[in-house]
Amino acid sequence: MENILPKNHPSRIDSMPVSRIQFDSIFTASAVAMGEKIARDLARLKDDIAPACDKTFVMMKNKQVWFDRNNAALFPKFEAVTLPSVTMDSHRAHNYSGLDFEDFHFVTMTENEFCKSFIQGTGCPYLKSDGHYNHLPDHLYWYDWIATDETNGNQTRIRHSNGSSTSWQNSSSYRAAIIPIHRLRGRNASAMSYIDSLVNWIKLGLIPEGLTSAQEKFYSTFMTDYPKIDSYISGASGNIVFDSAKFTADVLAGRFIQKVFDYDFDIRGTLSAVMSGARQFTGSVDELKSELLNCDHKRANIQPYEERQLTDVNRGHWELFEAPAETSDSVKVNLPASEMLVARPPQLDVRLNATCAIDFGTKSTIVVCRDGEARMLRIGKGDYTKAPEMKDFENPTVIALKDLQGFLAAYKARIGRPFTEWNQLTVSHQAADAIFSRENPMGSSIYNSVFSELKQWAKDEQSYPILMDAKKFEQEVKPYIETAALDEGGFDPIEIYAYYLGLYINNMHRQIYLDYILSFPVNYKKDVREKVRASFERGIKKSLPPAILQDEEIMKRFRVYLGASEPAAYAISALEFFDLQPKEPGTRVAYGVFDFGGGTTDFDFGVEYVPENRARNFVIEQFGYNGDVLLGGENIIELLAYEVYKANLEKMRENKIPFALPAGCEKFAGAETLVSENKAADAHMNCRILAEKLRPIWENPADAESFKNGDISVILFSSVKADGKNDTVAVNLKVDVEKLQKCIEARIRQGVENFFRSMYRAFNDKDIYPAPIHIFLAGNSCKSPLVEQIFNEFITAETERLRPNLAGDAEVFILHMPLSVDENSDVLELDKQRTGKTGVAFGLLRCRRGGKDVKIINRNVDSGGEMIFPYFLGDAGTTGKIFTVKIDKEVGYGVWKKFTGADEPEFELYYTLAPRALNGNLEIEKVSSVHCYLDDDETSDDEDVSVYIRKVTPNKIEYAVGSEEDFADNFSGKVHGQIL
Repeated sequence: MENILPKNHPSRIDSMPVSRIQFDSIFTASAVAMGEKIARDLARLKDDIAPACDKTFVMMKNKQVWFDRNNAALFPKFEAVTLPSVTMDSHRAHNYSGLDFEDFHFVTMTENEFCKSFIQGTGCPYLKSDGHYNHLPDHLYWYDWIATDETNGNQTRIRHSNGSSTSWQNSSSYRAAIIPIHRLRGRNASAMSYIDSLVNWIKLGLIPEGLTSAQEKFYSTFMTDYPKIDSYISGASGNIVFDSAKFTADVLAGRFIQKVFDYDFDIRGTLSAVMSGARQFTGSVDELKSELLNCDHKRANIQPYEERQLTDVNRGHWELFEAPAETSDSVKVNLPASEMLVARPPQLDVRLNATCAIDFGTKSTIVVCRDGEARMLRIGKGDYTKAPEMKDFENPTVIALKDLQGFLAAYKARIGRPFTEWNQLTVSHQAADAIFSRENPMGSSIYNSVFSELKQWAKDEQSYPILMDAKKFEQEVKPYIETAALDEGGFDPIEIYAYYLGLYINNMHRQIYLDYILSFPVNYKKDVREKVRASFERGIKKSLPPAILQDEEIMKRFRVYLGASEPAAYAISALEFFDLQPKEPGTRVAYGVFDFGGGTTDFDFGVEYVPENRARNFVIEQFGYNGDVLLGGENIIELLAYEVYKANLEKMRENKIPFALPAGCEKFAGAETLVSENKAADAHMNCRILAEKLRPIWENPADAESFKNGDISVILFSSVKADGKNDTVAVNLKVDVEKLQKCIEARIRQGVENFFRSMYRAFNDKDIYPAPIHIFLAGNSCKSPLVEQIFNEFITAETERLRPNLAGDAEVFILHMPLSVDENSDVLELDKQRTGKTGVAFGLLRCRRGGKDVKIINRNVDSGGEMIFPYFLGDAGTTGKIFTVKIDKEVGYGVWKKFTGADEPEFELYYTLAPRALNGNLEIEKVSSVHCYLDDDETSDDEDVSVYIRKVTPNKIEYAVGSEEDFADNFSGKVHGQIL
């Protein structure tokens, strides 16, 4: 494929369509703040000018009119107009067409309106102190008559300034003046309150006289800054009211036509900046910029970008380039000329020659990206300016649900980089911290909102956990193999976790990666491995900018694929670190990996050699995988918690404290109402709380000061309910540290024994002698000194046992401790350090496609890529007490093997992963079993008829009844299936 060069370059923009989601996010705060400020300013205005304006007649400064509160009306100032005069015949006063003045239309008064204002003693501006009218026509000055619009036949009612009225007049000898009125509430309106008056002045744009200079400045500024807000203002109960909620909604809906906080909105919802002449509100462009600079902080708690990300012509912002086309779901923002914003095509940031390796772990996930050199990434820590610690790179495999519905709606609304929010759903360190504070439990609501069993859930085909976010929304989680993608309406926590990993990998701090390689557990079925890969592909792809997703040539380079198994990848790092890689073709190095992690312990065995054709630097051939699915660091602290629970059983009964039975543990007598195997939240919380309290005994035994007195205080949940909620109980518990340490030792010793049994079986026919087997301890749990001690004991004992068959002092086993951080290394190189945990991700990169470094030949899968059947199948043997292997792991899929007689309509099938089953000393009660049933017509006492079993998938067998001849070729009889 040709090298792909971007066709676009960073460029300055003068406008951008903003999605409705972003627009609301950016401008809602401004619109709300504006509405609230208008309301505050109105309240201030009302109180500030009341002394000058709370009176019946108020002169206006910016228009030549005066306001009459009694009539709820305006009148022209007498010195600004020439009042018309009329004779009383022919209804001339009534037929007066009116006066258009100062944008108002004035008409003749009624008698009622006259009587309320135009008589002596009212303070009317049209009346002189002597009772005569101001500014009447000269030839009428001695009469002081004013015409009204009242008529009676052909007569018109006239009034005198002294308040008297004449009879109806129709004589041409009478002349009267018309003082026109502009009514604000119709004819003969009731008087206005001061609040109503002020509301009307604002709506009409009138500025009253008599204000101080400060009052007038404030009033004028208010009128200028807030045009066209009349529909949101009203008077009620002696207050002036501004409907800020309606105002905000209309602003965001684009219904405003005039200038609002520096922007004009037209009816199409188009937004354009009007910075010139801006007065008080200049924050909206700043908020747009802030939204862009904080876009990934809001999405994923990633450190905000510097302002030059927007303004530097050599940088630029992806979202300015990839903004959506202007549609009904977007609002166009025309940026002011004074703002320099630069759009950057995300294609410019694609690292075409880079690879990202992801070790998806049970407890934590490691991400290593390579572009020249390989370095780890911090996920979920947010602030890149802080100096890293090694634990920062071990990213907890946890998600915490806060607003799941909001997250899913945003996730589905955009093809790439959706506008999800960190306060809706968090992952990694912050999500892990949500489980506990850890000394203070927060209750089952927190427990149910945090999902930390992603990797275990992927393998468990019977798991149906129910999660509940912080808003009490329940989400049922189906078994992983049945789960649909998020965009298809499913709920896939692994896809969510991968999406957040993608956001931390692909951003404007780090650029964009298209090539991803995943490790996988040795004991995952093929369909589960592929589904995990697909979940990561969907999640990471969702983290990419839309412009990348829509670029067909670029996306041809995007891929997420499975690399080496976790222990094999670790072996690659360990062989290099300990300088054990073979130097020439024909030499081989044998290894075994004891990967003691948080949830399980995996064993893997293999050899590394240099191929004769030198097509690769090295080849690793792996075989004989096994493991201890119940041995993990988290399993151990749960085991300790259970032992302490049993040791304090009387107190637990007294306080009715439930407990969840840890995997691999057995119930005690009388445990029916206390210990549960189901998903009861409070029982699991008690297990987790007590386990956390005891964690130092496992992880830091030398520093477990809190246990020196032999007891601890802890708050647990009682099954007694008060007000519908489970009560918490503070209890003091006895802790026998020495006994717990013996439990730990016994459990690890059992795992090491299984490892040696598996190793002998794996290398049985590999002819590696005289080369020693290098044993690599991996995983954080191998940091325990007990692990090294027990391994050394086994190595000493096994070497002595084999000594008669060895030449001289040849070493059979060489133990290597987990890779660890070099204390003398530069702190700036911390993200390059290989450890017992991080070594897997670094090893993955060495077996990447196209790297021509390490090739993996995986003998742990069949020709179709399916994992070898992991179980030994058998029964209780002749004693009924010891597990007896009848069908070995080495028997392939589809091969019928005789198992037992068919003389009964049912039989018990026992199965185990434990290699010590081959030693003939594995107690039958330590082994799993299922009941298998035959139909009545299949049972037979014929010694030639038996039950035969064949393996179908890694956790499914089929059985049938027949003779040896029936199964010699293609069996055509009745077949039953059974899941293990």
